[in-house]
Parts: sequence; C-alpha cells; structure tokens
Amino acid sequence: MFDVMNYADRNDVEVSIRKGHDGRTEWEIFLRDHKLGMTEFTRIIDIEIRGRLDQDAYIELRCEQLMDRIRSARMKKEYSAIEEKDTENKNTENMNTENKDEKNVRQRKAA
Repeated sequence: MFDVMNYADRNDVEVSIRKGHDGRTEWEIFLRDHKLGMTEFTRIIDIEIRGRLDQDAYIELRCEQLMDRIRSARMKKEYSAIEEKDTENKNTENMNTENKDEKNVRQRKAA
C-alpha cells in the first residue's frame, strides 16, 4: 500500500487521498503546501485505474505529478528571494559608491 504518511513527511506537504463520490471518480488527491499556501488537486477516474495491477504505484505517480508543481513553485519562490537579495545588495553597493563619489567631490572642492 502507498505510504501516505511517509510521502507527506518526505516532501513536507499534507496529503489527503479520499474515495471519489460522483460515481466515476475513484480517488481524489490533495497535496497542500502550507508554507506556500497552495493546494494541488487531481482526480483519478475509474477508467484510469481499472485493470492496473499496482494501483498504489499509479496513485503515487499521480502524487508525484502534483508534487512536481509544488516543487516548481518552491523553486520560483526561492529564486525570487535570491534575486530580491541580489537587488538589495546591488542597491546598497550603488549607494555606497555614490556616497564615496560625493565625499571625494567635497574633498576636492575643500582642497
């Protein structure tokens, strides 16, 4: 059986898999990343899973597809934070350079 708890711990998400209720949907899968405040959702319909020998492996595959979207969002957020930090550092450097230039101009005028 697919180990939902282990999968959730390994990927730092909340996993909810529940039986479908509309007659055609076999399973509903929710992956929630609380740090990003995002939820990914999919349904597995009867035709997809019927006749599969290892249904748990298929459910895990679908969870991985959802997890890929979450990983992508995490990477975008991390990249954005790095870019923001770089921009801050560059702005600080520019201000320091401008202050040095201004100081040099004042020193030259005073001399």
